[in-house]
Amino acid sequence: MNILILSTSKTSPAVKRIAREAINRGHKVLIVDPMDLFLLISNSESGYDRLYLVDKGTVRRINIKDIDVVIPRIGNNVSYGAFILEHLNKNLRIFSSNSAEAIRVASNQLKTLQRIRTTNPSFQESA
Repeated sequence: MNILILSTSKTSPAVKRIAREAINRGHKVLIVDPMDLFLLISNSESGYDRLYLVDKGTVRRINIKDIDVVIPRIGNNVSYGAFILEHLNKNLRIFSSNSAEAIRVASNQLKTLQRIRTTNPSFQESA
């Protein structure tokens, strides 16, 4: 399986551990900062979207068919990272362990409390 880890901190212990465990199980792993990714979104109905990685001044295309799953570990630039993840999930139909909406909600304390309150009316805040 080919795994794309979206992480704003490629050197974090958690990201390194996820990658190491995946590799030990025989998977291929690519760790990318979402800020280094650019989408080419086709303007025609039957067109093809493309994903590009900018690394050290060079641009290379990532073949969408080479990504089986996305593991998001987005800590900074949540808005752009969630946009990239949402496009990969919804438009390109690549499975992800978390949805873009879940990341958006979790990154905002007020939104999280609103979501908890909406989905669980018996939720009581501690005084």
